[in-house]
Amino acid sequence: MAGYIGVFLYAKAVEAAGTDDVNVVRKHLGGITFSAPEGIIGIDPENQHLSKVVRIGKILENGQFQIVSSSEEPIQPIPYPTYKTKEQWNAFLDDLYHQWDEKWANSDTVSKESP
Repeated sequence: MAGYIGVFLYAKAVEAAGTDDVNVVRKHLGGITFSAPEGIIGIDPENQHLSKVVRIGKILENGQFQIVSSSEEPIQPIPYPTYKTKEQWNAFLDDLYHQWDEKWANSDTVSKESP
């Protein structure tokens, strides 16, 4: 599901940007919405996280799902757990980035064969 909607959201951002340059496309992601099979989803313009309708289902004997609960509207993302402020989270991430030689992965834990 995430791969499916990701392709459509990316395509809409590329169309809005007029290019496939990743730096330009990222600037056009915020606010994009898509009518996905599960309903309207969108990318929060402030933090680029996805808002979605939340559904809880029960698997039936025939392999289908019965929805037992659903949010009325898409749930807005909360990317920063509340036990730290947004500024504290950003400082934490900046520290990791600098500790990891300005890469978003710790080279000590990533396979040397990874691209």
